[in-house]
This record gives sequence, structure tokens and C-alpha cells, in this order.
Amino acid sequence: MEFDGPRLDGLVRGALKAFTEDFTHAQWWGKEHDCVNRFVHGFLIPQGSASGVLAHPTQVAIEVGVAQPRRFTRGAARKDVVIWPEPWISCWNESFQPVHKPFAVLEWKLVRTRGSLKCHVHDRDWLGAFAEDQPEFVGYSVTLNRDRGQAERIAVVRFSGRTVDENWLRM
Repeated sequence: MEFDGPRLDGLVRGALKAFTEDFTHAQWWGKEHDCVNRFVHGFLIPQGSASGVLAHPTQVAIEVGVAQPRRFTRGAARKDVVIWPEPWISCWNESFQPVHKPFAVLEWKLVRTRGSLKCHVHDRDWLGAFAEDQPEFVGYSVTLNRDRGQAERIAVVRFSGRTVDENWLRM
């Protein structure tokens, strides 16, 4: 499957908007991993399959290894949501070296704040470094406000190449 940044952005933005509306109004409570699972299974995979952006549900993975950017020392790190270019893939080769690269990574933080939502420092460093290393990659730092009474519910920072869009999605 070829990298199509605008279609991928459309999928992620649409799924995040629908999830945020659902999360805001649903009588459902969960922590970060619960939200990630609800987002992936309830919104990202169904919308990705319906739109044709995803060829197969196995292109989306939760809490899986991804090769580290060059300036990080460990070989791989687990990431919240990973979108692979092909079905049934992981970062590992037969020697368990992290060699396969994803199209996208979404790193999530669930916070409770009355102020403006901010991108976590480590997520900013990692996603920015990975985006600089990989031309066919988009990173998203997702910060979700679990305090349903606040005006700003979600803030997403987008990383692509050396470009960082601080206000890619705010609701």
C-alpha cells in the first residue's frame, strides 16, 4: 500500500472527532488504554475499512513495538496506536531486529486539566525525531481531557518531516 498522507490525515481526523463526540456524551468511563481501545475498535478501524484507507484491520495495532528514531538508544519502543503500510506486519524481522516502519503512530495522553491541553514532552521528542527520519510517516500526539465539563476536550499535534502543526485538531 502506498503512503497517502491526506487520506491518512482524513481518516485519523474523522475517527478522532467521532470518538471525542462519543466520549463527551457517552455514559462510559475509562483510562488511557480503555480510550485507545475504544477509539481503535469503534472508530479508526471501521472508518478506515469503510473509506478504503485501510486494506485490512490488521494494519492497525495497539501497544506494539516500533523501531526507535536514530538518536534514541534502544532498538524499539512500544507505541499506543500504530498504522502499518501492510496487513499482518510488525516492526520485527526474522532475527527480531526492528526494521519495518509504520505509516503513522498515535501517542495518547489522558489528562484532567482546566487549562489548555499540551503535547507531552517525550511524545514531542519521539514523534518529531521519527518524522524527521522517515519521509513517509505522520505522527500524532493526542491529548484527551477526561474532564467532560471542559470546553477543550482534545488537542492533537501533528508531526511530518520537520513540520509540527500544534493546532492540527482542537475540539
